[in-house]
Amino acid sequence: MSRRIRRGLVLRGAIAAVAAGAVLTGGFNALPDASDGGDAAPEQAAVGTGSPVQTEAEALAVAKKSNKKIEILGMRTARREIYAEPDGTFTAREYTDPIRTFQGGSWVDIDRTLVRGADGSVAPKAAAVGLSFSDGTAGKPFVTMNQAGRELSLTWPHGKLPAPVLDGDTATYKDALPGVDLAVRAEADGFGHLLVVKTPQAAADPRLARLDLGLRTDGLKVKEDATGALKAEDAAVGGTVFEAGRPVMWDSAAVKEAAARKQGPKAVSKAVAAASADAAPAPSVAPEAALAGPGGGGRTSPSASRSARASCPWCPTRSCSRARTPSSRS
Repeated sequence: MSRRIRRGLVLRGAIAAVAAGAVLTGGFNALPDASDGGDAAPEQAAVGTGSPVQTEAEALAVAKKSNKKIEILGMRTARREIYAEPDGTFTAREYTDPIRTFQGGSWVDIDRTLVRGADGSVAPKAAAVGLSFSDGTAGKPFVTMNQAGRELSLTWPHGKLPAPVLDGDTATYKDALPGVDLAVRAEADGFGHLLVVKTPQAAADPRLARLDLGLRTDGLKVKEDATGALKAEDAAVGGTVFEAGRPVMWDSAAVKEAAARKQGPKAVSKAVAAASADAAPAPSVAPEAALAGPGGGGRTSPSASRSARASCPWCPTRSCSRARTPSSRS
């Protein structure tokens, strides 16, 4: 897993040709802190878990007396739990994605359910980053995300969006273009967005040949690296704050034949004092819709992308962007 000293964000972008049209996905997610990483040691024999306490000394004493592992609240993070074991050692339980966030002076579980605020904006109940979606007001970004005083937002380039329809963690802007829905999904530490092209006629719209989402940043400078990925660096102190990975494309096989798999949260445990160990196998995860990317049946290819100060573009290659009519597949 990638490690950075500074927190970062990742954009996963893709364009897919499906039986009735095309799909474009993308999203930003916060990467783990450098301190959150490490190899995982084999887990110890299972013991019960007692009520958490605040300090290491308390945890060690209670663990020894109760013969249960005790979490140290003072060392809890969004992705990590530290436990004192009955034998006097410590173990860390680490998650690939945040499972909690600090809100209102205490830790709360991540809740991606979208709700409308007093100002009409849409936001998840509890996420690890500041995140809001548009209520359809003209001239405002359709998504804004902020962290550590740095902000990034995306705007829709083709006029006013309709008010979104909310369903769990997803806001759908129906007919953002004729026959094209824009769906934006909250994640634990970011968001994903998806363009659903519902008809072959909509897929023929020349505005889909290259989609330039408006990109606004505060306190950042954006550049492109040799792989085609975009990097947004802190304008004051340097270091990558946001990243936009190069888009890829997949065909309708990804939607019809195999669902994409989501990325967590998954947990592993390790001995805190261990210098290194073999990584524990990742647990299996349930399938998810194609917003996260192509499934096992999809054919993929890279998509051209150019950096720009005020836009975040995706350009489909001709072979993948052409939509097929429903009769073109058996």
